Amino acid sequence: MMNDQHSDLQAVTWLSSAAGRREAERVRGELPLSPAQLQRLRNRLGRTASEWLVATAALRKAAHEKLGIDGLLVTDRGLQQSTDRHIADYKASRFPAGAAVWDLCCGIGGDALALARRGPLIAVDRDPLICRLAAHNLTVSGSTSAAVVCQAVDPQGISAGSWIHVDPDRRPGERRVADPHRSEPPASTIEAVLDRAAGGAIKLAPAADVPERWSREGAREWISQGGSCRQQVVWFAAELPAGTRVATVVGRGSSVEDIGAAHTFTASHRSAPAVAAAEGPRNWLFDFDPAVRAAGLTEAMAEQLGLAALGGPAGFLTAEDRPNSDAVSPALYQSFQVLWEGPMDEKKLRRLLADFGVGSLEIKVRGVELAPETLRKRLLPKARRGGERSGERNLTLLIGRVENRGRVYAAVAERCTRVKHV
Repeated sequence: MMNDQHSDLQAVTWLSSAAGRREAERVRGELPLSPAQLQRLRNRLGRTASEWLVATAALRKAAHEKLGIDGLLVTDRGLQQSTDRHIADYKASRFPAGAAVWDLCCGIGGDALALARRGPLIAVDRDPLICRLAAHNLTVSGSTSAAVVCQAVDPQGISAGSWIHVDPDRRPGERRVADPHRSEPPASTIEAVLDRAAGGAIKLAPAADVPERWSREGAREWISQGGSCRQQVVWFAAELPAGTRVATVVGRGSSVEDIGAAHTFTASHRSAPAVAAAEGPRNWLFDFDPAVRAAGLTEAMAEQLGLAALGGPAGFLTAEDRPNSDAVSPALYQSFQVLWEGPMDEKKLRRLLADFGVGSLEIKVRGVELAPETLRKRLLPKARRGGERSGERNLTLLIGRVENRGRVYAAVAERCTRVKHV
């Protein structure tokens, strides 16, 4: 899409103007453009400006849905890597109100937009083009206390005693890396920044291992949304005790009270008891949120809720009764009331599902190599594979192992109504 850095900067500068914003809205209403329309744009604006214009118009809706602001300038990669607005707002709430924050490796500004709403912000990135996008996005968001600086991360340039948020580039070359020592900036530079800061946060991939110092001196939090673990954050001096682990679910519901609701579970990873083992499914089955599992807090939360494990901590959890614990939000786990359980037998399951009057069938698998979509085709008549049918039951089939190499069980269950904020 891009010819050279200079022309790209010129194109983005024009798109930031009132005329460019009007043109982007006009093109957005005409998408997809025909080859003739594209050629007319190139003839009028030039190749680089026209391609930026079309790409911007095409990404406007997705950018608004993810970041919550109209008129943003983004790239496809930048938007994919940016933090969702609800997660960004939650993270920003952990920083002291009014304290100066440096957002290092700010990208197009996903976290910067939220951080700027709580106090002074300096957003830093080494890419001039990305800095121009971030500056535009902060401006259209209405921020009056944010500045954008184009430079590489320099520990000596960070104001002593300020707070930092850093999102190191996990793809400094052609391939994505999970090791913070190989990111840009590397772990050694980030630690030098931390030595000058009052506190802050490091955004990482959910599966990233961290240096021993970070694990010892920081608190590690895994954040999920919509059933997917989105990021790991290592916090320093943010009211979270060093050495603790946190699992957090941030909602993105449709009503006002749903949106952005955050639910957390905190425990010491090292002090987690061994979860009790169950010989088979009981009256209720439970599946913990991916953030809980990624944080290694399955055993701690199972102990808090009084649950037993089927197939170890990686499997489903079970209990005779539904938990009644104010210490753990239901947003952190899914509940299923068991209607039938027994050995995994496809022939028997087909008859049972027909007897139950199944309309739609959700299939969840733990510790067993079965493809849910393939299995669903074998269990349901073709007429019932399209989803929910009026007057029929919506059921869940849970399949797992009692032990690592033990028998495979199946349980037909009804999902408990989701809490509104999930």
